[in-house]
Amino acid sequence: MAQDLRALGTVTDLSSASLQMICGLVVTTMLNAASDILDLQKGQARAEKEMVDNFVKQLRLIFIGARFWKET
Repeated sequence: MAQDLRALGTVTDLSSASLQMICGLVVTTMLNAASDILDLQKGQARAEKEMVDNFVKQLRLIFIGARFWKET
């Protein structure tokens, strides 16, 4: 995933370590999302939609933060 992000040119000035960290955040977020969605009972479409919307916002925040991340 880190190589794909670098190839896309989205976060070109970040180190490999920072890209790995960002990818780790994405993977962790998606693992939590999958677990939470799978725990829902059938017929909870509204709750599922709210969860999906929330996870999309979390991913957006990760990538917005990544674009402005400054290496120390």
